[in-house]
This record gives sequence, C-alpha cells and structure tokens, in this order.
Amino acid sequence: MDRLTFDGVEVKIVKKRIKNMYLRINKDGEIVVSAPLFLSDRDIEGFVFSKREWINEARERVTFKQNRNRLYIEGEELFLLGKKTVLHIDTTRKSGYYFKGNELVICVGENSTPKKRRKELVEFYRDAMNEILPEIFEKCQRKSGLYADEWRIRDMTTRYGSCNTKEKRIWMSLWLMEKPPVCIEAVVYHELAHLKIKGHNKDFYEFLGKIYPEYKMAERLLKKQ
Repeated sequence: MDRLTFDGVEVKIVKKRIKNMYLRINKDGEIVVSAPLFLSDRDIEGFVFSKREWINEARERVTFKQNRNRLYIEGEELFLLGKKTVLHIDTTRKSGYYFKGNELVICVGENSTPKKRRKELVEFYRDAMNEILPEIFEKCQRKSGLYADEWRIRDMTTRYGSCNTKEKRIWMSLWLMEKPPVCIEAVVYHELAHLKIKGHNKDFYEFLGKIYPEYKMAERLLKKQ
C-alpha cells in the first residue's frame, strides 16, 4: 500500500527501514506517513485515525498560511461561498467595498499595502458572515437540539471554529465566507457537538454523524478547496 484514503483525503505512505511511524503534512497540504517496513496496512490505518485531530488542525493551518500569502491585488482570484470570483481594487475611495456584477471591489485609496487591502477584505467577510450566520445557527441548533449561549465571528488564522464549553460560546472564522454553505454548517455542527462531548474521540465523531449525517462529505469539501 502506497496510499490510503482518510476521510476522503489521500494519505501517502512511505515505508522505510525505521523503528517508529512518523506523520507530517508538507507545504502543499499532503499528508505523509513514514512507517517501518514490517508494519501492516491495518496498523498504519489505525495510526492515521489516532492522529485525526492533529491532521485536521494541521491542514487548516496550511490552508490559512496559503491565504496569508495572498497579495490582495487587482484581478486576484478568490472564493465567495465556494464560488470563484475576482477581486478588484478601487483606489478612488479610502475604505469600503461593493460589487461590480458578481465580482468584489474593495476600496483602499492610493498606494495601499497588502495589509490595508487584507483589512478591507476582512471587513467585507465579517459583514457577510454576520448576514448569513444567524439563519445557519438557528437551523443547526434546532436540528441538533444543542444551543450555544453566544456565537461570535473572529479573524482566526489557525482554525475554522472553536467552542468554549464552559461559557457555551462558539467562535467562527470569518474566512469560512470563502467556503460553500454546507461547509459553514459543518463547522457549526462540529462546535455545537462539543457542548455535549469535549474531545475529538470516537464517541464525538459518532455523535456528530448522528446530528449531521452529511458531515464527512462537507469536511472533504472543506479540506479540498
């Protein structure tokens, strides 16, 4: 076996003359397992599954790192709710945003820096997420029977969501605005599930599958884009 599929994502297996297994994610987001020659496929699969939480978090970090490397320049391609669009720069206005057809225009003034352009895009994403999240949370909470006391939006650069189980507060990354709505729902269900089960063990994923049967499909889509 030189590859296996894990949650819809391919994992590259490299067998070597080593004593222990090692797991890494390269700069392109590919998961690579280095394993001893004598280990069975079943042992390798079990190892990969046991590292599920680390894999998910590492893949998110790779995605966000790629986002941070953007220049936010005229004509740059980006996604809005999973659909490709084009970014345009308006230098005649100092701040704000608007649409030209289906393409996004951010206002940055003259001689803007990547930091300034990113700031305006972030503000658009924050406003757009505030528009769509109330309905999504209402739907997910009603269907799951789990209710957060509060949810907020944050410019999170290491993960798509987090849950403070003590305060029953959920944080959502504004960068989810780039993902299809089903992915946003998946993150909401994931964080709601933590109100019942804190860790990422087998019971957690079984419970998540019960309250949101489409989770694995949505998770694959979230990682793919």
